[in-house]
Amino acid sequence: MLGAAGSSMAAQIFAGSGRDISLDASVIPAYLKPNLELMQKKCSLCHGLDLSFGSIQTGVTPSGVPFEKSGIQSLGVRMLRKPGSDMTTAELKKILELINWLREEITK
Repeated sequence: MLGAAGSSMAAQIFAGSGRDISLDASVIPAYLKPNLELMQKKCSLCHGLDLSFGSIQTGVTPSGVPFEKSGIQSLGVRMLRKPGSDMTTAELKKILELINWLREEITK
């Protein structure tokens, strides 16, 4: 669960909630922008980005599992193994780097 500071940072990074959630790409550091583009391309092959952004924002997956560093890694590997994911291990690492950065920023 987010504290007051985390809620404030989440509001700076994300707008809206549920299906209407969006990410303000201007807060993403330049070195992570290619990772964001990759995430938008790869994750949206199987599900809407609202699922990813919502889990990052709240720290909980839609199924109620905590969305913290070890859980993020496990979920990423599961997504990588799904048929049709069209994702490499190197691409997954870049996506996880972005997700972990976002979670860290939100929880500061």
